[in-house]
Amino acid sequence: MLTFPAMRDSVSKHLSDVSLQKANEIQQEDYLIQVNKNQYRVDGEIGRFYFLTHSIYSKSDKCKYNTAKDFFPFKKGNEYYKTIGF
Repeated sequence: MLTFPAMRDSVSKHLSDVSLQKANEIQQEDYLIQVNKNQYRVDGEIGRFYFLTHSIYSKSDKCKYNTAKDFFPFKKGNEYYKTIGF
């Protein structure tokens, strides 16, 4: 039997890995990938969980790509992903 904490941990790790994979696809030679300071929060059917997102910076310290904004969609206020549980 799988518990909700185990499911949250598994999904959190998977989404963190997806974020890093996407950042690696976008990265160019002279760019640097960094883990974002704030984790991405999700309130879902399995409960609330967080995962790591990544940003790509140029040598001039300008952010070129941020998976928290550019890859994972940003929801405002009380918007929810429409799932069976909601």
